Amino acid sequence: DLHLDGAVNGDVDVERLTIGPTGSVVGAIRADSVEIRGQVSGAVTARQVRLSATARVDGDISHAELAIEAGAHFEGRSLTLPEAQATEPVALLSAAAE
Repeated sequence: DLHLDGAVNGDVDVERLTIGPTGSVVGAIRADSVEIRGQVSGAVTARQVRLSATARVDGDISHAELAIEAGAHFEGRSLTLPEAQATEPVALLSAAAE
């Protein structure tokens, strides 16, 4: 589990990620669960994705479940993971993407 309130320039691959209101990621994110309150510039791949009202995401989101609160900014595509991928562990999703 990772709670991020700072800035990361690069890819993030964890089980659960929470990006706080002051947090930002420039790069791809792969996780089982992601809650975004800050900024992301890059692709997000996770089974569960939640964008809070303070979230700003510029990039595609691949997901099984997606929740977007009023006020969130999302510019990109919302892509549903195929059912087989939605039940696979994140490590297998990462290997399949390579």
